[in-house]
Amino acid sequence: PPSKIKVIGGKTGTTDQAGSYLILLSKNAEGREFVSVVLGAIDGNEVYTAMNRLLRQERGYPPQE
Repeated sequence: PPSKIKVIGGKTGTTDQAGSYLILLSKNAEGREFVSVVLGAIDGNEVYTAMNRLLRQERGYPPQE
């Protein structure tokens, strides 16, 4: 995962309906938790590339007010 992101847990797999998928629970540097889901990827490489994009967005997410 990108720096400052802690992955707490996840599930990977492949089904006919979802394609390759990855679901993660992660926490950013501020302690905010996120559930990230990638569905419909063609293969494992695509699913991990898409998940890294999502995790980079979590890293910079503005704090709640």
